Amino acid sequence: MYKVDIQPDIKEAAATEARRNREKQRQSRSFNARYRTMRVDVEGLKSQVEERKLRENAEKRRDEAFAKREWSLAV
Repeated sequence: MYKVDIQPDIKEAAATEARRNREKQRQSRSFNARYRTMRVDVEGLKSQVEERKLRENAEKRRDEAFAKREWSLAV
């Protein structure tokens, strides 16, 4: 009979301890400014840079094509 009474207390203590540990880990992540500011989407940034380079190259080619056309019309 005593084991039945003690068992829930042990389980409750383990559950409480687990919650405390999770909360401590969450706080260390949330309140650590370095970790919080360094958490960025690197793949997203790389894709944005790649898209920008492609767009700039397309604009450059378009500008060069217009410049050639204007030059040929001027001559």
